Amino acid sequence: MSIILIVIGGILTCLSWWLLFHLSDEKIHRLIYPRGIAPMSKESSEAYQEINLALIAIVVMIMGTMLLIGGIAKLMGWL
Repeated sequence: MSIILIVIGGILTCLSWWLLFHLSDEKIHRLIYPRGIAPMSKESSEAYQEINLALIAIVVMIMGTMLLIGGIAKLMGWL
């Protein structure tokens, strides 16, 4: 079980870093937000989307890190 936690935590942490590095890519924006749903201007819409993606990436990073640390602690017998 601890190995599974370590693998899932590592994948989530790497995914969040990848998302943070590719925040400004149009491909990521189209994947997360379909076109035509934002009634605001293009500039404010893009800024809003980048802020939301950054917050999502940070939350995913925290969850992944917690799973990773929990898996290591369980593997070492600390929990």
